[in-house]
Amino acid sequence: MAWPSINSQNFLKMDGVPDPAKTRLEILERPGVDGQGYRDIGTRGEPFQLRCDLDVVNRTTAANFMATFRGWIGDQVNVSDGVATWSSLTVLDVVQVGAQDISSAVGGVTGSSATVIMSVVFTMMGNA
Repeated sequence: MAWPSINSQNFLKMDGVPDPAKTRLEILERPGVDGQGYRDIGTRGEPFQLRCDLDVVNRTTAANFMATFRGWIGDQVNVSDGVATWSSLTVLDVVQVGAQDISSAVGGVTGSSATVIMSVVFTMMGNA
């Protein structure tokens, strides 16, 4: 099985599912009139979040990854959960929400040299 990834950066784990742009409807209702109508207001994305975990060599490396991830803000990226791929997603924000020291690594994206697992939340939106 392939690793989940954003662009070419692999992650140990990705929680959440990308929500691509899709048709949005407005519900039309009038007082005193039974039923409702719908109006197509266009294809739009809604913001969604993905939480990603990555094993890194040390906390300095984690800071370097965060600098790279922050550089993606405003960019369109491709996201894969290891099976399906979504394209044309815009990164709106990136926040590191954790960094946990580990005593020894077995496997992983970085391999046995990893000493830290970092957790990052990406806020993204699908583009029409």
